[in-house]
Amino acid sequence: MNLMTRGTALLLLCGLGTAFAQAPAPADAPPRADKRIEWCQQNPERCAELKARRDAKCAENPQKCEEMKQRAEARRDECAADPEKCKAERQEKMRQHRERLEEACMDNPDGKACARLQKLDRLKDAAAAKP
Repeated sequence: MNLMTRGTALLLLCGLGTAFAQAPAPADAPPRADKRIEWCQQNPERCAELKARRDAKCAENPQKCEEMKQRAEARRDECAADPEKCKAERQEKMRQHRERLEEACMDNPDGKACARLQKLDRLKDAAAAKP
């Protein structure tokens, strides 16, 4: 699943996406890090832009960035301890996100929400097609 959500964008802006412009991920890196690194290699300008925005936000408020890093670390530890719980929470969050997109799409069929739904469907189909 390679889509930018508000949470992902916030993580990138606040310093948690520190793998920008790195070489391939370490062998023990989680799949999400692999995807982020791959995305940055495919989109170097956009990756650099996001890194610059994140750095600027963190320069404005380093304490907030540090707090975000600590919360993310705690969450990683929590998910390492109980991955099924985290997986269920992610699935529920995605279900709620999809419901919001569907409502917005009904309200405005020509809007961005419908395009996002179509992209989610394509990504889901592509993931299902992979062995």
